[in-house]
Amino acid sequence: MRNNSGLVLWFTGLSGSGKSTVCARLGEMLEARGIPYVNLDGDKVRAERKNALGFSKEDRDANIQAAAEMALEAARDGKVVLVSFISPYRSHRGLARKRIGDGFAEVYVNSPLAVCRERDVKGLYARAARGEIANFTGVSDPYEAPEKADLELRTDVESATESAARVFDYLCLEAVKRAARKAGQALLSLYDSGLKGREKAYGGGPVTEADLESERVILESLGGFGIPVLSEETEDDFVRMEADEVFIVDPLDGTKDFLQKTGDFSVMIGLARGGRAVLGAVYWPTEDKLYFAMKGGGAFVDCGGVVRRLAVSSRKGPDAVMLVSRNHRLPKEIEIAAEIGIRSFKEVGSAGLKLCLVAEGVGDIYVNSSDKTSEWDICAGDVILSEAGGILRDLKGERIKYNKKDVRNWDGFRAESGRG
Repeated sequence: MRNNSGLVLWFTGLSGSGKSTVCARLGEMLEARGIPYVNLDGDKVRAERKNALGFSKEDRDANIQAAAEMALEAARDGKVVLVSFISPYRSHRGLARKRIGDGFAEVYVNSPLAVCRERDVKGLYARAARGEIANFTGVSDPYEAPEKADLELRTDVESATESAARVFDYLCLEAVKRAARKAGQALLSLYDSGLKGREKAYGGGPVTEADLESERVILESLGGFGIPVLSEETEDDFVRMEADEVFIVDPLDGTKDFLQKTGDFSVMIGLARGGRAVLGAVYWPTEDKLYFAMKGGGAFVDCGGVVRRLAVSSRKGPDAVMLVSRNHRLPKEIEIAAEIGIRSFKEVGSAGLKLCLVAEGVGDIYVNSSDKTSEWDICAGDVILSEAGGILRDLKGERIKYNKKDVRNWDGFRAESGRG
């Protein structure tokens, strides 16, 4: 991928599950965006190796090893590598993951054996059943399904195009996560450098060289996708208005907290499609916590390499904890707290962090009645909160729409657990 190290997507599943078809659709999506990729399947590996290996475990060993080496070489050239192999044994896939490293993702193309048999235009299952093909996966040799794939596709209930779109979103999310971490490390490198903030010319609050450096890192990291970017620190040219999807970025959410050295600041990157947040990541540099989510895939937090799923709490009413800003608290927010009967408050900087802490169950409600926030303050946190079981609405009770011409949140917003 341009401006990035590549990624190897290892598609595994029974013969007839749809691996090759999904890879073909995904390849079309990548090509349309100008993203370099390689489609690698068993036929290509055998042609490259100039052999005619069969289905024995030894032959599969040799092919998997060859595929892993070829995939790694292409990934080092910055390409997205689509590897389509049955690869029935967990041990094989584990070896491929170990050889390729952090750029490896296992995609389980899950379709029931009966459906795969129906799709078998080559008649391989029938031939295997008659004993004409030995060691055939699903008939005379087992398939060991992934215990914890990076992404699972159900090709018996969704089309190949729908599956490919989900894989593309996974690619975007991985790039967003990497970019958020990289930008966060850039912020930390400047944290103790004595930076001074200055007010933006249009009265949009403080900005520092750290904001600009973080934004530079993010724009460079996401440039290969060909998707417009709406970012707080870059003048809006409105090219995004012609696009259905847009990255929405706050390179440093909580600039005041950054300057005050409270530790409560974050990097936020979201992707909106059709006006709705579909994936996002929020990185908390001082805690090394990365919150992330993809629509329909759940919300997670990676804390120092330990990943766990997020779920909102069930606390309500007087037992609820309200997250509030250190730097301002408006009458409407105090009024809502009184209506609910809230007695517990927790001060936290960064709107994005407060949304994520509601998703994590640390807090239960966060109200921002100001008209000073914009789409970049909430897009990434919106999908994370939603996938954790929470709700984000404006103060009129409406869902937030993204990629509007006017990006300000004029009606404020309210985030809460949605349980109880």
